[in-house]
Amino acid sequence: MLKQARQALLPFQSFVRSESAGGVLLIIAAAIAFVWANSSAGDLYEGLKQLPVSVGVGGWGLDKPLILWVNDGLMAI
Repeated sequence: MLKQARQALLPFQSFVRSESAGGVLLIIAAAIAFVWANSSAGDLYEGLKQLPVSVGVGGWGLDKPLILWVNDGLMAI
């Protein structure tokens, strides 16, 4: 059973190790966001972008909407 599970994961593992994996995932995510934003659920998409996200340690805290976390943090990576 475990051997079958490992063999089933081999294509996924080889994809993740390939150089094009990041680009392919970015294109898929952009396509999903494009379709979602232009569908009847577009208001839900806009609401998700404005969702407040907070990070804090002790007395220090940082509050930003989700879209700014994505733009400032994830896009830098």
